[in-house]
Formats: sequence, structure tokens, C-alpha cells
Amino acid sequence: MRVLLSAAFVLSTAALASGDEPKKPSVSEKMAELRKEMSKEMGDKVKAINAAKDEERTKLIAEYRAIQGNYSEKFLALAKENPKDADALAATLQAMQGSPKVAGEATDFLVANFADNEKLVPMLPQLGSGPGGKATLAKLAESSKSKEVKGAAGFELVKADIEAMDYPRGGKPVPAAEQAEKNKAAVAKLDELAAAYPDVKVAPMRRGPAPTLAEGAKTLKFFVDNLTIGKTAPDVECDLLEDGKTAKVSDLRGNVVVLDIWATWCGPCRAMIPHERELVKKLEGKKFKLVSISGDDKKETLANFLKKEEMPWTHWFSGASGKLVETYQVRFYPTIYILDAKGVIRHKHLRGHDMDVAVEGLLKEMGEKAGQ
Repeated sequence: MRVLLSAAFVLSTAALASGDEPKKPSVSEKMAELRKEMSKEMGDKVKAINAAKDEERTKLIAEYRAIQGNYSEKFLALAKENPKDADALAATLQAMQGSPKVAGEATDFLVANFADNEKLVPMLPQLGSGPGGKATLAKLAESSKSKEVKGAAGFELVKADIEAMDYPRGGKPVPAAEQAEKNKAAVAKLDELAAAYPDVKVAPMRRGPAPTLAEGAKTLKFFVDNLTIGKTAPDVECDLLEDGKTAKVSDLRGNVVVLDIWATWCGPCRAMIPHERELVKKLEGKKFKLVSISGDDKKETLANFLKKEEMPWTHWFSGASGKLVETYQVRFYPTIYILDAKGVIRHKHLRGHDMDVAVEGLLKEMGEKAGQ
């Protein structure tokens, strides 16, 4: 026993003398361990929530939400301890998913340490969509010394402005005149960016390879010029359910039209179906058309769904990357366009009662004009 202990002692002291130290785990390895721990804690908490009585669940749900915040602090500490490590950026981005306080600290650290890191470019849409996202994009566009980050961040900032005008999440629709004024300013900024950074790559807006800033600016300008309130809806041809048959948006002229661009797998889309049935029944005999345009991958998926779900109105099939879905730059489902009898976009993204009010208002408008 003494021999073994002595041998171990000699080996350990020899290692110290030679300067060898136990290998420290890398930032990547520490992140993997943190994620594993976080996943286990969150999983355990979910099991507790599912097993809990109603009066206990509120507390457990709050504890569940706090787990990610607690780990965000650990990810941020890891990044701050190793700011030059190749994986410090990933740790910082992970930290930005936490509480507003930690997310704010992580954002400041990101701008101070990684503003020139071109790996940020494909992540900019996600950075811009979170709380304080536009402020983050503005800081990067202003402070980055990398033309790739500077140009792409500026582009995402303008894109966010256009999207906020088109669909203000959680708020009321922006008046058409205000939309037009702010979109005009956005287009002017796009022209500046396209002139300064034409070949800089930006994150893809849909599927496919990353476009140049000049190409992305062209796409956004098409959106402003053709797909915003007050513009005539693009006249795109689309497949009907019957093989070989097609229809065009212009075929619907003379009616108030709801274009409901959806997919059978989309929960919010399916939730609209009962209300749409009521609307179609209520407006039977009126100059009104509801057209559901499927973005499903296969036409058979739509056909099979309609065999089980009563949807007694017009159905078109574009497909996930079909011409109509691409031309209308669909970013999410459902995407709703409400057109007047001349094919002009009068409302967007309205559902339920708001959709009813908009449609009935346009029908009334037609009646008033017809009587003049």
C-alpha cells in the first residue's frame, strides 16, 4: 500500500514539476454542460407542472420561466470570462434569451465585443425581432467597423421598420397615410444602403441563398410598391384543386375579396375556419369572395384536409414556394389581404370581428357607389 501511495505521489509531483496541469474544459464544453443542466431542470419542472394541482401550477410555471433566466446569467458570465474565445459569441447570444436585465447586459457586451464579427450577419433577423431588437440593430449599424455587419444591420433595421408598418404586432393597424409616409422614408434609406453596400450579403428573407443587399433592397421595394395598403394586389396565376386549371387574382374583380394565405398544419389558420364559415354564410348572395390559398407542400394534403373539414368557399393551391406565395412575400401564416372591388389592398392581417367589419364596410362602399 505504501509503495502504491509513494508511486502516486511521485507521479503527481512530477506532473507539477513539469508544468503540466489538468486540461480545463473549453467554452464550448462548458456551454454544452450548461445546456444539459438547463434542459434537465426544465424537463423536471415540466413533469412537476403536469403532476401538480391547479393551485400549485402558477408557482411552478413561474419557477419554470425563471430557469432560463438563471442560466442566462451563467452563459453571460462564461462569455465575459472568455471574451476572446471563438465560442464567446454563442454564449452571449444564449444569454440574450433571459430576463430583460440580463438580455440588456448581454446586448451591451455583444455590441462592445462582437460588433465587427461577420458571424453576426445571419443572426441579425433574430436579434432584431426580440425585445429591444431595433436598438441593437441601430447600435451595430452605427458602431461596427465591418462593412458586412454595418450594411446588413442597417438593412435589417429598415426591414423591421417596414414590417412594423405592415403588421404592428399587438397594436392597431397603422393608418394608410402614416404607412405611406414612413415607407417612403424607408425606401429612401434602402437606396442609400444599396448604393453604399451593394454586394454585402444579408440574411435570406425566405428560402434560398443569402441575397446581396442590393437584391434584398429590390425585394423590399417591391413589397412597399405592390403589397401595402392602397396598392393594387399583384395579378398572379395560381392552381385550382382541379388538375390543369388555374385562376388569377384579377378574375376576382368586381367583388370584395379576402385572400387567406394559409396551410393545413398552421394552428391559427385552422382556428379561423369556423368564423370564416359564418362569414361566408352571412354574406351569401353578396359580391364577396373568400379565397383560401394553400402554402402546403403537396396539393394532396389540401385535398385530403378538405374532405374532412367543411370549408365551402374557393380554394387555390400555391405550395410552400409557389409563385403566389413568393410574389406576395409570405413570411407567416395566415397572411390576410382584403381587397376592394377594383383589386386594391384596403386592409391586411385582420381576423375575426375586425375582418367582418372591414368586409362589410367595403360592401357598403360598393352599394353607395352603385347607387350614385
